Amino acid sequence: MKFSIEIAYTDIKYEEFDDLDDIDEDDLISYCEDIGDDRIYDTTLSLVINDKEHTLTAQEFNAKNQEALRPSEGNVIVVTDERGYRFDDFPNDYGEEASWFCESLRKDIESNLVVLEEFKYNDGIWSYKDDGIDAYITCDMSSEENVNVYVDGDRVMST
Repeated sequence: MKFSIEIAYTDIKYEEFDDLDDIDEDDLISYCEDIGDDRIYDTTLSLVINDKEHTLTAQEFNAKNQEALRPSEGNVIVVTDERGYRFDDFPNDYGEEASWFCESLRKDIESNLVVLEEFKYNDGIWSYKDDGIDAYITCDMSSEENVNVYVDGDRVMST
């Protein structure tokens, strides 16, 4: 079976602050260390199965994900690292350092039995047959880091 998966996620780090004057707008990039308190997978998943393209969406989760990326309350610095990649070399891009993982999906690909209806999105992650699909995308494959400072939902600074 020919198979590829395009998956994207955003790693997020939150840091609360008391006084906006304590934040150096010219040095916001210094907050980009150790990003990864939370991870939210994009609500769109693209698959190619035996040369047929499929795009799955879970738009009903977009509002919840946007609240995580842009808090509406409090004084919060939100650091994000967005990554996305098309893995199109199965089985060579499965289970290595820069790869994707889902044992149930791997087994069905190898058996030529992938069922589109088994893909679900819930709580910020895609799954196949209730087995989470994880991806590890290195920064040299794709990475966009951003720092945004919010005061009660209003962005007051950004990189």
